[in-house]
Amino acid sequence: MKSIRMKMGAIGLTASLAVSMTVYGAMAQEAGEVQVTKVSQGKKLNIRTRPSMKATILGGAASGTVMKSEACEDGAEGRWCKVTLEGGPTGWSSANYLKEGAAMAAAAPAATPAAKPAAFVMGALKCEKSNGTPAADCSFGVVRYGEGMARLQVVWPDATKRMFGIYKMTVTSASGPVSTKQASDGTYDLSLTPAGAPSEHFMVPAEIMGAK
Repeated sequence: MKSIRMKMGAIGLTASLAVSMTVYGAMAQEAGEVQVTKVSQGKKLNIRTRPSMKATILGGAASGTVMKSEACEDGAEGRWCKVTLEGGPTGWSSANYLKEGAAMAAAAPAATPAAKPAAFVMGALKCEKSNGTPAADCSFGVVRYGEGMARLQVVWPDATKRMFGIYKMTVTSASGPVSTKQASDGTYDLSLTPAGAPSEHFMVPAEIMGAK
């Protein structure tokens, strides 16, 4: 693939993308959501059938993943939250590895026009699908949260949107599993495999991944 083209500001982006990313970034501050944190790269926070380390594991979520939370409660084994992973199970996870509403809001920049130049980057990157479709130019927007965290939205030419969470070089998406590989030009190939669809590849700059 050819190297991406990235500039600060609205390059190849519509107003709807800017609005969408502003709303998407603000979602991290809403009550009823938690974000996985302090989980080692390559590992996941367990989601269990009940609030106990002995309970059956239903699935897991990597650091940076945002999940819906019905409630958090204190018990014999500490504080646990009942969570729902988008496209995955509903169960219980230890609050020791979750940022709840107030903590998430403190980590995220205020969604105001004055904060956008420091926290909001837009541009274009190369993207393609593994079914032989020619490479295309996809629009992207990214909201930075500090501590190696970012939210990335990529929009295909047909307006299909993909959302990614980035936490210290670990990338997750509700659309499917993601793998990363650094290309010879220094960009990162994000390979997303949506359920029942061809793999999608996005050439993401090292600055967005947090590698620089």
